[in-house]
Amino acid sequence: MARNIILSTMAHSPEGFASLQEELKQFEMQCGMDISFQELDYVTGWSDFMRMTIYGGNPDVSEIGTTWVNDFASMNTLRPFSASEIRSLGGEEAFVPGVWKSGASAGALWAIPWLTDISLVCYRRDLLAKAGVKEEGAFATPTQFEQTLQQLKEAGIESPWVVTTERSYINVHNLSMWVWQAGEDLVDTQNKVVLFDRPAVRAAILSFFKLHRFLSPEMRHLSEQEADGAFITGKAAVAICGPWAISGAFRENPETAAHMGIAIPLGGAYTGGASLIIWQRTGQAQAALELIGHLTSREFQTVFPKAIGLFPARLDSIEAFPLPDTSLYPVLMQALKTSRSLPSLGLWGLIEDRLAHAIPNLWKDILSSEDPDLEGLYDKHIIPLANRLNITMSQS
Repeated sequence: MARNIILSTMAHSPEGFASLQEELKQFEMQCGMDISFQELDYVTGWSDFMRMTIYGGNPDVSEIGTTWVNDFASMNTLRPFSASEIRSLGGEEAFVPGVWKSGASAGALWAIPWLTDISLVCYRRDLLAKAGVKEEGAFATPTQFEQTLQQLKEAGIESPWVVTTERSYINVHNLSMWVWQAGEDLVDTQNKVVLFDRPAVRAAILSFFKLHRFLSPEMRHLSEQEADGAFITGKAAVAICGPWAISGAFRENPETAAHMGIAIPLGGAYTGGASLIIWQRTGQAQAALELIGHLTSREFQTVFPKAIGLFPARLDSIEAFPLPDTSLYPVLMQALKTSRSLPSLGLWGLIEDRLAHAIPNLWKDILSSEDPDLEGLYDKHIIPLANRLNITMSQS
């Protein structure tokens, strides 16, 4: 008799969902398993899981955002992985470090990495050469990043830089990298306070917003998808992109792909993505482990992630993701091994959501003026948010 198991995943694309179902058909037959699929939306996924936690109806295995793991682990709703189970899946050394760490808390591992999102500087090598910019170190510090964009502008490049200025969690990821480069963080997880009202954090974030000078009128007020599209179609010289933009360039604009370079932003990239968890309520723990073993196997990881525009979570599968030039793989591997994930904090989901709402309002005010008062606008939009969040966190 087939073992029935429910797998929930996030909606990546209709093609991705169909690919997942197709890839698992043979596994179902070989293992005597009947997999039922649920597809959730990232926008409502956290609340969907919270509702399942309270009222029941959990799947057996779920894809979960890396920043959500701690919330559900702290509610005692996830099944921890034993040391022997971890070894059977390849162990910590087999996976992207930043994604692995996001699944661990309170001395236990609650989630196994599955898909990797990482923020990379994507740039046009030909345009940097035209501007006389040496690629090595061009984006290693805030000062070098700004100087590179300035040289592109002086060389007559109409749109040196593109970044989303609309509501998107990408905004939070970008700010995090500028803050980390300064040796700071957005939150103090031990004392449970946000830090973006602190002078050093404020200065680091303002150094990111100083780059507004390099957004041409056409590159302003773009969504995440529109900003990626501007780089892919060759309208902008530099962008911070996820892996989907690299695969998008391959599909849509061979010229961009042929001239694309990648770099680690400010010496340390943001990494996130998705992990796989087993719900505590499952009655199919062994089948759940077998399914996760297959989903995180090298065989599966070399096929499925690239179909949805994300990197694998297994380091030995990274080279299955096509890059414009094989010489870029060492840069990517270094980025993955040195990347950082967002804080493991029970209220991080709230903090991230509030920041994602405030940042576009700050961008709107910045872009509405020829000479914006960055410090004053920061104090208008971000400092009150920090105060409200710290009150909320002190009461939790």
